[in-house]
Amino acid sequence: AWPLHLLGAWGMRTDPEAVEALEQDLSLSVDEAMVILQRKGLYRPNRTKDMKEVRRRVKAALGEATPLTPKGSVSTSVETLEASGDEDLQLLASISNDQKLLSTYVPLLRKGTEKPLNPRYGLVDSGRTSASKPNVQNQPRRGGARECFVPRPGKLFVCADYHVAELCGLAQVLLDLFGESEMARALQA
Repeated sequence: AWPLHLLGAWGMRTDPEAVEALEQDLSLSVDEAMVILQRKGLYRPNRTKDMKEVRRRVKAALGEATPLTPKGSVSTSVETLEASGDEDLQLLASISNDQKLLSTYVPLLRKGTEKPLNPRYGLVDSGRTSASKPNVQNQPRRGGARECFVPRPGKLFVCADYHVAELCGLAQVLLDLFGESEMARALQA
């Protein structure tokens, strides 16, 4: 708990140039798609999505196979849009992740260029660590977001991920307590 507390207190910084490059890349991707989607009627001129038109297009593309939400409305999930076979709906799906990154992650990353981000660390039932306010442990896999985090001057980041570490640890505990472990035999094999 103490090292996690210190990690949260010390905080993390982000690189202004990397954040700017990420934001520009995402904005370009979204803006290019937005021009097409507005022309096709899926977005209004004020950049709000026309959900009625999106649902109509999903229904037209998938017909009887159209998935519904639990409340009975036409699903507009990314998976549904991708499976529709409609190029415009697929384009809409392709930018949804970029839009989320722009609205959720870029503002957070920008804050880290001005002052440290100080997440709260804790432990969950599985024994793994968690981070909140902000959750820096589950950054997007899309290139650019994770790369915005930088070590302080004179420091470096080290990452180590031990394959099945928890299972190996449990197998060793079983060996120590009981002198045998099927799990240990399986892992050794």
